[in-house]
Amino acid sequence: MRRTGGSIRSMRLALTLAVLALLAAPPANAADPLLLYPALGRPSLVTVVGQAPRPAPKAAMALVEVSLSGLVRRVPAGPDGRFEATFAAPADRPFPVGTLQARAAAGLATASGDVVVVDDGAPFLLVLDLDDLPGLLRKPAAPGEEEAPPGAMAVLLRCMLTATRPAAAAVAVTGRPPSEVAVLRDALAREGFPPVAIRPQPGP
Repeated sequence: MRRTGGSIRSMRLALTLAVLALLAAPPANAADPLLLYPALGRPSLVTVVGQAPRPAPKAAMALVEVSLSGLVRRVPAGPDGRFEATFAAPADRPFPVGTLQARAAAGLATASGDVVVVDDGAPFLLVLDLDDLPGLLRKPAAPGEEEAPPGAMAVLLRCMLTATRPAAAAVAVTGRPPSEVAVLRDALAREGFPPVAIRPQPGP
């Protein structure tokens, strides 16, 4: 009986240690934030792309909940953390032209991103290479200083996009990593650029 009791105690200890180890192990890379990239869409269809924290080795892929204008999609993230959610608007309730906000949640992590809905009659889509604009994204103004006027490129882009009716749209591409999308978005807004979709270099 003493041997049996000792075996039971050993099994309980082993099980307790296993449970503690499981709880202590992070399900994803804590250094990887949840990201939702600024996107373009049409009144009838919008596709949102983002990056979820990469799962730990042998962990299940993350399930991301993405919402837009009351619609919700639950999509899996790939091994690299990339996910994509497509929203088809109801026939009697198309997405309004303009800027909407999409939201994403994966576990305790949340993110939001702008979606620029473009009229179906938009005459063209302008592609802007952010890496060809060195020095354009300047530092924010110090406390007490006035913001400098938008750069010439920002003014030119606004003129080009609003010169037609309906207005055209723009997407910005960059070789920078996904983790810098928020920095680029804020810097473009600070410079006076209109809302644009941003496509970063895919993560490793």
